[in-house]
Amino acid sequence: MQASLKQRLAMTTGAAAAAFGPAAVQGAVVYNNTSPITATFNTADNSHDWDVDGDNQADFRLVGSRYGYTTSYYDSAAGIKYYSAEADATVRLNSGGALVRQGGLAADFRALTAGLTVGPLLAGGYTWGASNTQRIVVSDATRVTDTNAIPIPYDNLSGSIGNNFQAGGFGNNFIGFRFDISGATHYGWAELLVDDGTGTGGRGDVTITRWAYEDTADCAIDVGQTSGDNCANDVPNPGTLALLAAGAAGLRRWRGRAKAA
Repeated sequence: MQASLKQRLAMTTGAAAAAFGPAAVQGAVVYNNTSPITATFNTADNSHDWDVDGDNQADFRLVGSRYGYTTSYYDSAAGIKYYSAEADATVRLNSGGALVRQGGLAADFRALTAGLTVGPLLAGGYTWGASNTQRIVVSDATRVTDTNAIPIPYDNLSGSIGNNFQAGGFGNNFIGFRFDISGATHYGWAELLVDDGTGTGGRGDVTITRWAYEDTADCAIDVGQTSGDNCANDVPNPGTLALLAAGAAGLRRWRGRAKAA
């Protein structure tokens, strides 16, 4: 007895599926909370590569600096020469990298709330900042009377911090980022700990404590998300195309045999 159309299609497509494997690739969130990176503030200049995806290529760089002095002005009435000094801790962006910002200048970036979606489309008021530059997390300007004096901060490092880090502060803050893997854009979030001087580090030290990213290109991730499959690859892979072609060929053969009978 001749098999039905449904039976023949099932046999044909089943064989193709076995030969070519699954039809789509699922995305997954990759989470890292075991490799903290710290930039120290007002110590010897220091730079630390941040390799988000573990491919031995720096995607970002966390940089700390000590106070650097330049002649500022001379107070003739007081007979005192003042010097300005500044130290900062920054996140520097390598090729393709960018951080989420909200309003302000193109260099600004934003402390985000948990649950905010980071991806090709952002919530209203949020945009992507410029790539391949640096973003200041902590900055402190001082004024001293000579280059050997201990700087006394102008209070730029007291809760609402930095020239570019909006709505941030001491303690833990989330940021959103994007970076390239083999030329494709991936999205993620990170948590920054800005030390107020009562922790294990010094006042103003910045640590990237943990982060996560979506390993499927162009797939969004929620701030604070540490697991799950957010996206399926909507582009058919070779197995999917072969499966469809095999099914169509089987249907043509069956119709040909039916007419001949």
